Amino acid sequence: MKIFSRFSTFALFDLEATDDIAYPKQNHQCAAGVKAYQQQLVSNDPEVSGFQAVTLEECIEAMRAVGDGDSADTLHGRYLDFQRMEQAIFG
Repeated sequence: MKIFSRFSTFALFDLEATDDIAYPKQNHQCAAGVKAYQQQLVSNDPEVSGFQAVTLEECIEAMRAVGDGDSADTLHGRYLDFQRMEQAIFG
């Protein structure tokens, strides 16, 4: 995933050589799936298992922390701006 290349550069998330998933914190089905998958791994440590899960909210915070507010705003608007989605659906 291209979005993670910036994070690994700044060592906020070590996502190199891992299988990664990013999902909205409010997506409880995805969180449950991640937890079930992690229980099958030899370790919860990404360096051992090669798997790391982060929320989109964590990604956005990390982008802001490294000064990339524009990308953070874009990611938030695309996937987490539920008010915008409600406006589009309900008018």
